[in-house]
Amino acid sequence: MHSSHSGPVVPERCDVLAEPVFDLDTVFERFKTVMIHRYPARSEVIHEHWVSVPIYLPEVACLISLDTTSREIARELFEMAFRTGENKDVMILKLYNFDPDRRRAVSWGNYSLKKLEERMHRIYAAALFNDMVLTPSGFWGGSIMSPLRCFPLESHGGYFFRCTYSYNVFVTFVESDEFRVSRKRVLWIGKPVEIVPVRAKFIKLLPDGTVKAEDVFLSFKEESLQNWKPVKGYHICMAESFNGYASDHPDARGLCGKNVNVVRSLYPVVHSPHDVVPFLSPYFVDPEQMDFLIKFTVPSASVKRILGRFEKFGGKQDGAVVENYAHVLEELNGQLRITDEGSAISLTAVNPSFAAFLVKRSLSGSGRSSVHARKILEKQKLLDAVEDIGDREINVEFLMAAAGSRTFIDAKKRNTDLLVRFFQTITKRLRVSMS
Repeated sequence: MHSSHSGPVVPERCDVLAEPVFDLDTVFERFKTVMIHRYPARSEVIHEHWVSVPIYLPEVACLISLDTTSREIARELFEMAFRTGENKDVMILKLYNFDPDRRRAVSWGNYSLKKLEERMHRIYAAALFNDMVLTPSGFWGGSIMSPLRCFPLESHGGYFFRCTYSYNVFVTFVESDEFRVSRKRVLWIGKPVEIVPVRAKFIKLLPDGTVKAEDVFLSFKEESLQNWKPVKGYHICMAESFNGYASDHPDARGLCGKNVNVVRSLYPVVHSPHDVVPFLSPYFVDPEQMDFLIKFTVPSASVKRILGRFEKFGGKQDGAVVENYAHVLEELNGQLRITDEGSAISLTAVNPSFAAFLVKRSLSGSGRSSVHARKILEKQKLLDAVEDIGDREINVEFLMAAAGSRTFIDAKKRNTDLLVRFFQTITKRLRVSMS
């Protein structure tokens, strides 16, 4: 395991579950020219070429760049990108030479793809979603960013580009009228990507229930807007941000010096505590108390204040729909429960790190441990199963399934602490600016 005071913790030389965050635009081909001076008076120019793919590691809540100079591995990554969305594969790999400052590692080809059955895929997808909303992105210096899901990106090929890549999850407010006045731009990331930037708001949810809106631009790929446009209102947004973007491509110069946020998905916010409480996690969760479960409470007054703001600017939603949403979400998710306890609202969830570990163990563990992990995952609700097991003093099957998970849960604790400190810094700066 590699750690840094300022960077995330990522286990090395052991099997790690990975979710490649790519399509054909985000398999980055990178080039660099290096001048090597040789004694006594000779120099040699080396042209380096490698491929970088953003991969998310749900067992430790961290995104890094997986780099390779191998043509064979690069070809396989491109083929995987072509197939993305067609199947339900996950990657299990070993990481080496992790650099916590540059957030990059290599696998030396030590990876395999595993196909998930339909039910297992639903469990895995729920764990991924919970992990994202429980580790939301922040707004810092005009940029949307996450200290757990970013890395520097630079290439000197035919054209140059440089930025800090960040995969972000946040609440936004979109005005549908903005799409009428927007125009196409070109983002150069080793290939041209046609995007349509529109004005929007980054919504800051503060622990006392204060809601702040920051001006941002959200960009949509041109083809995605041909038959669809977002409705006005609050949305949960997942986006790839290219912060501090710079390029010498003639069509991309209009984006230089800007933070380009390319939307991957938007989900309308339901005015329910279920769509608010997870985003308050960095203010109220105690990383040291995280185990197989994550638990924290939020003042009810804070949640009511936020929901009041949502209703004021996003319109009032049908009460029956909101109430039914909470029930349906918990049933379909199976790993999260939010309870109104009067003065506080509590959240209990299966630690996404542990859920991802069980999925990996069911796919690649030794015979008996794999069987026991699958038995736990096959329960009707994973949250009920983990809570039930936790109530027993000794459960040999559970211990076999969970053996080795402590490495990843401890890494998740340290990475969550990094996120908590990031939000504390943002909040302090905001309070100073408001005073």
